[in-house]
Amino acid sequence: MKKIAVSMATYNPDRRLFEIQIDSIRNQQGVEWHCFISDDGSGPDGLGTITEVLGDDDRFTFSPSPSNLGFYRNFERAISMVPEVYELIALSDQDDCWHEDKLAELSAAIGSAGLVYSDQRLVDEEGGLISETYWTGRQNTFTNPISLLVANTVTGAASMFTREVADTALPFPEVPGEQYHDHWLAMVAISLGDLAYVDRPLYDYVQHGGAVLGHDKANAGLMSAGWRRLDPRRWREIFGGWASAYFDVFLRLKGIAQFVIERCGEQMPPARRRALDRFVTSDRKLSGMLWMAFRPLRRFFGRSETLGMERVLFRGILYRHLVAVKRRLPGSVTRKAGGGELRAETEVTAQMRQKVAPLFPVVSATQPQRVNLLIPLIDLEHLFGGYIAKFSLARRLAESGLPVRIVTVDPTTTLPKDWRRQVESYRQLGGLFDQVEISFARDGKVPLKLSPDDRFIATTWWTAHVATRLASQSGRRRFLYMIQEYEPLTVPQGAWTDLAEESYTFEHDALFSTSILRDYFADGASACTPPVARKATGIRSSSATRSPRYRRRTPRPWPAGPAPA
Repeated sequence: MKKIAVSMATYNPDRRLFEIQIDSIRNQQGVEWHCFISDDGSGPDGLGTITEVLGDDDRFTFSPSPSNLGFYRNFERAISMVPEVYELIALSDQDDCWHEDKLAELSAAIGSAGLVYSDQRLVDEEGGLISETYWTGRQNTFTNPISLLVANTVTGAASMFTREVADTALPFPEVPGEQYHDHWLAMVAISLGDLAYVDRPLYDYVQHGGAVLGHDKANAGLMSAGWRRLDPRRWREIFGGWASAYFDVFLRLKGIAQFVIERCGEQMPPARRRALDRFVTSDRKLSGMLWMAFRPLRRFFGRSETLGMERVLFRGILYRHLVAVKRRLPGSVTRKAGGGELRAETEVTAQMRQKVAPLFPVVSATQPQRVNLLIPLIDLEHLFGGYIAKFSLARRLAESGLPVRIVTVDPTTTLPKDWRRQVESYRQLGGLFDQVEISFARDGKVPLKLSPDDRFIATTWWTAHVATRLASQSGRRRFLYMIQEYEPLTVPQGAWTDLAEESYTFEHDALFSTSILRDYFADGASACTPPVARKATGIRSSSATRSPRYRRRTPRPWPAGPAPA
């Protein structure tokens, strides 16, 4: 008999519903199981509820997290608690009700698959029946990796997976936007082999306001949001929705696909690898964009499992190309009538979102540790002063024995074939690329690969936004900020200034180019100095390389945009 681990995530559970769920686990028949519970920082009442309901039952291992992780990371922690002796792992929410044969049926049905999941009944908080099946508005699918990527059909609490899937999936990747543990696990499982499905409900899925996702949101169709909504009077709203479709939807899925390829690439069936590769490059190639545009037509052949999500992805990809065209048009910079100043923007715009868009690194223990110096781009027409200082810093670090990589975070521009020679023609930079790697992180050809111990250096305010996310993804919180000027004075007033000023609030150590600039940040006498700089403390005046300790403010999440139109 295979040993089964149950990984449960809890957070301030409702006592009555929690008791029902724990009792339903205790009543499992025909299997040997142990339940590992990770709590996500519940308050004293929540912790008391959990410990009282569990009592002295030694089949449960309870571990409170020292900090609030969110459900995605809390499930990661719950899975990490499972010892290697357990061959199968089932996920559990804190407020459902399992049928007594759930674990036995799933373990019998998994066969050679990496993951198995079942249907579920939908009930309200009082146990009243809402639906006998989960599939009330969409098709179920578990054989097509692209459909699973675009619109996941695997519900975590309905699933059981193998130790191989768990070991490959851990640690969970950091992707932009909303992150879901069951989506990631399903993609890993289908990339390693097959999925299996039990076509009958094995538990009651409680629908209530506190549910993280719920049936309605997971099955919210997009088919009704047709092209008829493209009212020209709403063009700003529509274009903003397309930007959201690209940054918040497509890039999140692209990030998942890239992580799956990195983790499972050598083991993936060739056809599935090609399909994911095509998805990853679909925002860069015309053939990929057309493939995304026509994929929703599958519904006319009875394949409605993605709910038309490809249409949202296509709009996002189209937005990316329209912005690229606009950027090349003359006079694309908006100026005030009769003046030379840039127009102030009071709200976060699509252009700003693109400027601080996160990268999609693949964190792998097989990668060498590097120091990553983040720059906007390689600009041969403006290769002076500031850029030479950045390249010189990279070279000096490399000469000291550190592996260094220059990473561009703006969209790749067309460079001549001899661009390396032109850069190295400057006296200070001769032989630079013999010592330093270069990676164009926005060109979409290959993902940026990081080691868990990588370090990051930001060189502009928007590279600082990128650096703070990269630092958290590789297990670090701080980065080095090379500050060569007070950048909020170089951008339009309003939201642009806010984003630039915010970069100084992230956890970092500062490297100032001059003592005057260092003192400017330390001295609160100037009216131009931002409030956070006036709070700076702990600067050592004897060294421009020491960091002021700014008042910590949690980096704000990805700037929210309107829902996809």
